[in-house]
Amino acid sequence: TRGRLMIRQLCGHLDPRQFYVTVARAIKQEKDLELAQQLVQTFSWILLTAAETKSLREELLLTQPLSSLGQAGQAPTDGLFLELFEPWFHNPVSALALCLWAQQDDLACELTARFAGFEPTVDLLKQLDQLVQLLESPMFSRVRLRLLEPSRHPALVKCILALAMILPQAGAFNLLRERILVIQSGLLLETRAEKLQSDAVESGTSHILWWYEGRASNNPQPGSYGTEMASLLSKFDAMAAAVAPEV
Repeated sequence: TRGRLMIRQLCGHLDPRQFYVTVARAIKQEKDLELAQQLVQTFSWILLTAAETKSLREELLLTQPLSSLGQAGQAPTDGLFLELFEPWFHNPVSALALCLWAQQDDLACELTARFAGFEPTVDLLKQLDQLVQLLESPMFSRVRLRLLEPSRHPALVKCILALAMILPQAGAFNLLRERILVIQSGLLLETRAEKLQSDAVESGTSHILWWYEGRASNNPQPGSYGTEMASLLSKFDAMAAAVAPEV
């Protein structure tokens, strides 16, 4: 707690972006993997919850999805997300939280799928429980609202479902189960919207529903990601293997 307070005070007196980028680059070079894992967990929590790092969260929300950049053949920009993401590999749950906040749904889905191969240690389950609590916080309300449009955000839905499958049936699982019920309600809304839209087309009217308008029809398919995303996932796998506890 004292360490977190000191970091928040530094963010309040220094440029928080430069501070986080400097720390992230140092963590990336850290040889002590256990220390690096603890540092990432601490800095990640402050990044996603503290008032002093609000500007960083706002910048992360502007990050272009890496999957769409790969499909369009564009090179990813050198933004804050990429500065933090690779160093955050030292703590997979923190990397997942970063992806969820930055709306990198396809990356989040890929990372969650890899969690099934991790040793289910008490520490990992505790961190996943904390992640679910974070998802339930007011800070992550924008993520939860996107669950009301499951056809527009299929990777996010799959990520939430995968987390529910990984967690034991306890408190965090029950919270996710309630969110899955919301997803089902979202699907019913979209089905209803499609029915009314179809009826409107058949009757020759231009009835467009507010929750139907603008639905994405070009969601990336599995295996269609660009080389940048594939490279990052490969580095994540290597780091996850390095920091995995010995069995």
